[in-house]
Amino acid sequence: MRSHTDRGRRPQASLVLLPWLVYVGVTVVAPAANGATRDPAFAEHTIVTLGVSVVVAMLWLAAGTVRNRRRVLSRTPARASERRSPSRSDNLPTLPAD
Repeated sequence: MRSHTDRGRRPQASLVLLPWLVYVGVTVVAPAANGATRDPAFAEHTIVTLGVSVVVAMLWLAAGTVRNRRRVLSRTPARASERRSPSRSDNLPTLPAD
């Protein structure tokens, strides 16, 4: 059985991986299959494309991790000293029972 944190991480990585694979396929693999590897500029294009896309994917994953940590931290119960004061409705008198 997977824990709640395991379930949160797996879809996040796959959400980045699928579009990234499609992007790399279109920008690197397809031109290479059509003979672009003969051009010296293709190597530079491949390095820049893969480098930038990996950095962007890592930043996106890191931002998701920070969001998940904030979400988990916001769910933890507050200490007694940090709890908010009772709301105004808590101070209203109760009606007597019949």
